[in-house]
Amino acid sequence: MTVGEMLARVSSSELTEWAAYEQVYGPLGSAHDDVLHALMAALVHNMWAAKGKGKPPEDFMPQWDQRKEDVDAKIRKAFGG
Repeated sequence: MTVGEMLARVSSSELTEWAAYEQVYGPLGSAHDDVLHALMAALVHNMWAAKGKGKPPEDFMPQWDQRKEDVDAKIRKAFGG
């Protein structure tokens, strides 16, 4: 789908809601994607790191805000509530 097609199908308010959701919960997609990217980042880092200076994939995992009350407050604030 092109940008023009997407804009014809999705309203401005819906696009704003998705942007607010992504700000609170992180990028759209699955946690599986985060794990795969962390594995690749660790692999590349460890190939070039000095011996004994490698890092585990966990060091490359994004830390999304998981506190439910903070998430709810951010969503209400994003929508003016």
